[in-house]
Amino acid sequence: MANEYAQQWFDVFCRSIDGAQTKREVEFVCQQLPLGQFDKVLDLCCGMGRHSQLLLQQGYSVVGLDNSAQALAVARACATTGTFFPTSVIECGHARAADTISYPWAKGRAANGDFRVTSKVTGAR
Repeated sequence: MANEYAQQWFDVFCRSIDGAQTKREVEFVCQQLPLGQFDKVLDLCCGMGRHSQLLLQQGYSVVGLDNSAQALAVARACATTGTFFPTSVIECGHARAADTISYPWAKGRAANGDFRVTSKVTGAR
């Protein structure tokens, strides 16, 4: 069954996110999780790859997950060196291979302006 809500979400909200906001979020990740210590990022609910693309440009290895095939097509076109899988977070086995996980959700719901990263090594949030 296709996820019709996801397409509406991308059309209404994601396309209007200011690139400067995404840049600040990625700068935060880079500060908190420096390359050399945290090289592999699992981008949960990666959508169209707005974080993945910038993290790849900084030198991180990125695996993106999303359940929207349409969003992943955009992510693959923009972030060509990343690896993207059409799967839900629940079905994912990639978390064990990542140094860190980025996710734009808090307590299971969209968190306006809340961007989180979790380090498996340090437990930092």
